[in-house]
Amino acid sequence: MTIVAVAVPEGLPLAVTISLAYSMKKMMKENNLVRHLQACETMGSATMICSDKTGTLTQNKMTVVEGFMCSDSFKVVNGVPTIDNPITAEALQLFHLCANQNSTASVKVLPDGTRELVGNATECAVLELSRVLGGDASASTHIRSDYMPFSSVDKNSKCIVKTPDGQDILFVTGAPERIIEQCGTALVNGSDPKDMDSAAFNGRVLDMACKGLRTVGIAFKKISPAEAKQGIAELKAANDLALIAVLGLKDPVRPEVPDAVLQCKRAGIVVRMVTGDNIDTAKFIAKECHIMEEGDGCIALTGPEFAKMSDQEIKDLVDTKKGGKMRVLARSSPSDKLRLVKMLKELNEVVAVTGDGTNDAPALKEANVGLAMNIAGTEVAKEASDIIIIDDNFKSIVSAVKWGRSVFDNIRKFIQFQLTINFVALILAFFSAVWCALVPPPETEFTKSSFDTEKCTPLNAIQLLWINLIMDSMGALALATEEPENSLLDRKPVGKTEGLISPIMWRNIAVQGCYQLVVLFGILFKGDLFFSGDGYNLAKDEPYLQSRAHYTVIFNAFVWCQIFNEFNSRRLDNEPSAFRGVMKSSIFVGVIIVTIAVQYAFVEYGGEYTKTVPLNQHDWLATVAIGSVTIPIGFITRLLAGGAKPPMKKD
Repeated sequence: MTIVAVAVPEGLPLAVTISLAYSMKKMMKENNLVRHLQACETMGSATMICSDKTGTLTQNKMTVVEGFMCSDSFKVVNGVPTIDNPITAEALQLFHLCANQNSTASVKVLPDGTRELVGNATECAVLELSRVLGGDASASTHIRSDYMPFSSVDKNSKCIVKTPDGQDILFVTGAPERIIEQCGTALVNGSDPKDMDSAAFNGRVLDMACKGLRTVGIAFKKISPAEAKQGIAELKAANDLALIAVLGLKDPVRPEVPDAVLQCKRAGIVVRMVTGDNIDTAKFIAKECHIMEEGDGCIALTGPEFAKMSDQEIKDLVDTKKGGKMRVLARSSPSDKLRLVKMLKELNEVVAVTGDGTNDAPALKEANVGLAMNIAGTEVAKEASDIIIIDDNFKSIVSAVKWGRSVFDNIRKFIQFQLTINFVALILAFFSAVWCALVPPPETEFTKSSFDTEKCTPLNAIQLLWINLIMDSMGALALATEEPENSLLDRKPVGKTEGLISPIMWRNIAVQGCYQLVVLFGILFKGDLFFSGDGYNLAKDEPYLQSRAHYTVIFNAFVWCQIFNEFNSRRLDNEPSAFRGVMKSSIFVGVIIVTIAVQYAFVEYGGEYTKTVPLNQHDWLATVAIGSVTIPIGFITRLLAGGAKPPMKKD
């Protein structure tokens, strides 16, 4: 079990903290373990995703399906190899030795007696083929004297094995094109190793790669005891290896990945594949996943080609705003991935990168959001990441994008709601104070017995405290915990230079604020036209309605405007309905119910503490009706502005 610490930034506003924390909890259910809270929101702004292939786009369930050994082709059908000519015992022995010794895979015996292969998926597939061909993974008559794990730079792994008769053998397993370059001979059935035709062998490798198969080459060399003693690091093995076999392994694409990549495209996100596989294999899988399409002009590069390019040449290839078409980087090294991330960031892109190896840590740290794989990932990669993908699935990355956009939208909803309240409350208080100074209220029992501030503003300190609680804590709970909608993936990412408050938000704040100010000032100066005044000591011929009941009516109308406008604040687009999906948010509904209940108790039972008086039924209905009008006003505003289509940010 892995325990991961979550970094919580200090000093975040309440709504931001609630939205991030709530999203983090929900994302866990969708296989995203968030290590840094701010990564939630950043993921929603991602414009580029650089994804690994194996295990992320594919199932990481490697099986050998075809290949050639001792120059004879074979296929594996239902787990049974079909080989035209019998492979010599010596060649099979060499293959079994390499499969067992030049590998980190092992055999685990389960309680029921069955055996399970554990380790790297590619090495497990080779070991399974060895078992099918009669090899015994538990044999220990040979001694491995040195071992070098797979190197992303050399694209191979090596080991030195001493046989029982004292012969030292160097085995090399890795990228066929690299290994074929180092081979001078190849095993042939029924004879000693013969000089090999590299072009012919490379052609056979290409045929397998074009079918989307991962290709693995296996070669060997008999070495002297002195060379074995030097160790692999000092041993020069170029151009004199003997080729044993080249295997073609099938790793099926995850069935949900093609649709997930198409979702990213609709969301304005460019997906790139960065893999260590053969370029033809990578291109085949990229087309299966819709990363590349037939006729779209997109290109693939190899790591060596990429490394030779200047920074400007790379930027021209990856800058989609200027028609950059590079979508696949094959046979890449971790340094290639790191350089790609740096170039994309210099182009002002928001980059998310996946990684699983220790060498991927620099790229994960450099990216705006580092996504480490949980199953295949090393602890170093996880430590360097912002989010851990629990199931190693690309679809989970798309879920992270959706939740990230939801966080940003929820924060905007809260700001829209809060600014409307502030706009109305500040103007109401300011102009009431100015009017009070210009036209002092007449002496009444109310003005004589109240604080000076109560003479000048219809909202006293206790009422303002309750309003602040509505717009801050309760508003944050209601609006910052909204569930994401799939429509969030139908728009472009929010740009780095785009303001936190959009033009649509300013429009909504202005329209709702102006309506509320009109009705509240109307109640303040002409309240007798709206309300019954029974027992309130209303005086039509005075500039003020000198009673605490008058201010209670204003306060109640103001709060009900905010309660209904909280529904309007859920909309940041021109969707007319303010209620679509509201019942999916139980927290929102709960906050509204609690706010209504507390407001009723505040008015009816607050008494001297809240400076309110109970209202009669007529005035309760009138203040609720005034508040409810904000709903049709919001509906008409959004309808006239463009109907149900959400705003789309242009490229």
